[in-house]
Amino acid sequence: MAWGVVGREEKPAWLGQLERDDPALTELVVLRTLDERTWESIARALAKSTHLRTLVAHRQFEPDMLRALATACSSSQLASVSIGTQALGDIGAAVLLPALASCATLVSCDLESRGLGDGSADLIAALLSGATARVRTLSIARNDGLSGAGVCRIAAAAAVSQLVSLDVSNLALGDDGASALGALCAKSRLLTKLVLKAVRFGPSGVQPFTDAFVSPAVALTSLDASHVALGAAAARLLGVLSAMAPALAALSLDESALPTGAFREHGALLALPLTSLRVHGCGLGDDGALLLARAISDRRPPLTALHIGSNGVHAEGAAALLEACAALPTMRTFDCIGNPLGDDGARALARMVEGQPHGLVGGLTALCLTACEIGFDGWASLAKALMAAHDAGHDDGADLLAIELAHNPACLHEAWAELHERLRAERPAVCVVWKARGEDAAEQVTPMRVRNTAFSGSH
Repeated sequence: MAWGVVGREEKPAWLGQLERDDPALTELVVLRTLDERTWESIARALAKSTHLRTLVAHRQFEPDMLRALATACSSSQLASVSIGTQALGDIGAAVLLPALASCATLVSCDLESRGLGDGSADLIAALLSGATARVRTLSIARNDGLSGAGVCRIAAAAAVSQLVSLDVSNLALGDDGASALGALCAKSRLLTKLVLKAVRFGPSGVQPFTDAFVSPAVALTSLDASHVALGAAAARLLGVLSAMAPALAALSLDESALPTGAFREHGALLALPLTSLRVHGCGLGDDGALLLARAISDRRPPLTALHIGSNGVHAEGAAALLEACAALPTMRTFDCIGNPLGDDGARALARMVEGQPHGLVGGLTALCLTACEIGFDGWASLAKALMAAHDAGHDDGADLLAIELAHNPACLHEAWAELHERLRAERPAVCVVWKARGEDAAEQVTPMRVRNTAFSGSH
């Protein structure tokens, strides 16, 4: 892979590789402005390359240069392309997209934030349904000019294409666009991932989408409906998913204002093969958390990750959820960021640790307690429970437990460093991350058996 971070006058070292068709050069990401002569060389070499598979070039091209690059793409062996900026627009798309549609090897196309409007809709449709079309992953997110009418034309082509993943984030779908996407999910037997993040539905809200989402077995395995104002309509969406998406494994409803009783009325959703559930900032409160915990206990989904950040959940609700999740053999990540657990929540967690066979929490490998209002007394209870489990001879052969504890009052206490060092020495299987990302982290990493752990919750 080559990263094109070079000066304007310097010839990129990787250009020679591209011109020689070096088998080692399979990805090219250009991060800085190159002069026109260099781009002309790139276009000539690209047309002959048999090994380059990925091209990313986020810059504004002059019309002649865009045309030359598009022509090169059409005869290339590229599998993934992301070209242009917000300035591309429908005029640039009229040059680029027909050429990409002629590329028989293209399987992934990123058109996010390219200034596209409905004038590009038919060209995007042709990219999906042309004679040589093999595109499986497409993003048309953040194109303000694309309306529901344009989305309808694209969705119709997608329904008979090889498309597996579609991202329409931040588009103004309206009722027609929502209905078209619901119909796409119902008709396609290949579409497994749909991203509806921050879309704007029409006056009827999500109902046109759910009304069209009618099929004995929708193929979706991943749906992201985060940052969408679902409100009371969430109940209908959850009901439709429960009944018609039997393969759904990943569901994100972050910031979607779920009603408190959503998981009581639609507990059947937890009977699906869900491995990841995100309900960050949905206003669940303790009542909603308790209902979700009960649904998890009753249905026992194969969850590996649960994200419940910023839901106003206190000690009781968090403890119930964590206990339900710890009983799942598949559970690995529990993200509780931004909930006011306080010291009571930390003490409840300590009691759970004391009762676990490895002195950890079920099979968890990542526990996010960032900004949970945990004071030193609460953290001391949890740390001592972890150390006591070690003293009792519990096996440290269990998976590493990484605990994120940044932005809690406990980390500012004068006795923090001493307790932290004791825990590091006695429980090397536990890694406590107590500084926010971007701060100096050198002094906080446990020196033994540290595994990179990434939390996907909002920070």
